[in-house]
Amino acid sequence: MTVEAHVLADLEADIQAVRRYLATNTQPRPLHEVEEEILAVTMKLGRTMLACYVEQVGTGYVGLRHTDKAGVVRRYHSTCERLYRSIFGPVPIPRAYYFHPKHGGIYPLDEALGLPERCYSLLLQKWVALLAVKNPYGDGLDDLSRMLGVSVPKLSAERILADAAQDVASFREDLPAPPGEGAVLVIEADGKGVRMTKPATAEPPGPKMRLKKGEKRNKKKMAMVFTLYTLDPEPLTAPEPKNRKVYAFLGTKKAAFEAIKAEAEKRGYGNRPTLFLSDGDKDLATLPAEFFPQARPCVDWIHVVERLWTAAYVFHKEGSAEAAAWVQQRKDWLLAGGIGTVIRGLKQSLTKGKRRKKSHKETLQAVITYLEGVRERVPYDEFWQAGYPIATGSAEGACCHLVHDRMERTGMRWKEAGAQAMLDLRSVHLNGEWDDFWRHKVKREHERLYGRSAQAAA
Repeated sequence: MTVEAHVLADLEADIQAVRRYLATNTQPRPLHEVEEEILAVTMKLGRTMLACYVEQVGTGYVGLRHTDKAGVVRRYHSTCERLYRSIFGPVPIPRAYYFHPKHGGIYPLDEALGLPERCYSLLLQKWVALLAVKNPYGDGLDDLSRMLGVSVPKLSAERILADAAQDVASFREDLPAPPGEGAVLVIEADGKGVRMTKPATAEPPGPKMRLKKGEKRNKKKMAMVFTLYTLDPEPLTAPEPKNRKVYAFLGTKKAAFEAIKAEAEKRGYGNRPTLFLSDGDKDLATLPAEFFPQARPCVDWIHVVERLWTAAYVFHKEGSAEAAAWVQQRKDWLLAGGIGTVIRGLKQSLTKGKRRKKSHKETLQAVITYLEGVRERVPYDEFWQAGYPIATGSAEGACCHLVHDRMERTGMRWKEAGAQAMLDLRSVHLNGEWDDFWRHKVKREHERLYGRSAQAAA
């Protein structure tokens, strides 16, 4: 297919502009200014080259009839133009349209060029999605416009993310276990609230009512946050995680555990020793037993120690050396397997010695109840001796990096579908899988649009 003269003329004009620029800029001046000017020239040249390529490959016209892979014969109907929004700017693409009254119409060129469903190029979509998972939509889109001069509306960016997130589940299914795994698998779990938008029908029309004490306009929905990693334990040392990956789910806790179980099985659950670390949440005591019966449970050390500090301030002044010594002694008991000793001592404080205020008794009783509830999940002596972790710092870090840093900024409110899409794509990014995921997404979209036998865009 020969290239139309006007397209070649545009390309030659851009090339001449480059030559003139180089010929007229011969004196020293700030290089960053030159760099910015060259970028503008290059972007214009790139758009012209892309238009030239489109013109060269033609419209997809193959005659008055077109036969598809299934043997359906369609008649040529017309040539229609589609605007393709590339990283260089918009480029019109004329495409031959073939129609069958029963089977509908197709544009053969769409499949040949691997055109996406949306008007934005898949490369531009990749950049938009990456900027959006790292920063608020407005900030990322402003940066894109400032750097490339390409504008993408916020609503379009949200739809791009929603489209991409549909392929995260299949990507995770296809992704093999990472190489270089350690001998022991560790699963850590924690919860992080995400502020949700209130349904439109939840508040009557008219002036906003004053909130009651403790009431909030936007409630939070708890996301279950998991980290998975392996390690090679060394006794009495803090182990170094291997292949740490993060995940977060806004659905039910059972659904979250079902999803993470699939990832854990891929990483060796059932075939290698497994630890499950969490805080003292009741659901995180029962659900691991249901989904990971072969895993050894352990309650986060920091959560337990915080309860000890609460009790210490019943007996000693806050911030005192006596309170610190009291806590340290009980930490030593816990690390020696003495949870029973700690509980007995607290119980005796309720019935023996000096009389205590009602509020102090309630505080001690709450600590005792908590410790008794986690009594079977504090194997700190065994874990420390074996070189296993005893704290959920990895999961708490994921709550911060995966959820809070992007989704808990001032004024942010989320709908559940959009929040889950963000969590899915952000986890892919934080797990270092973005480029692999995007190749998977491009392949899946091509299959949805053009069938599994069409792999041109993969």
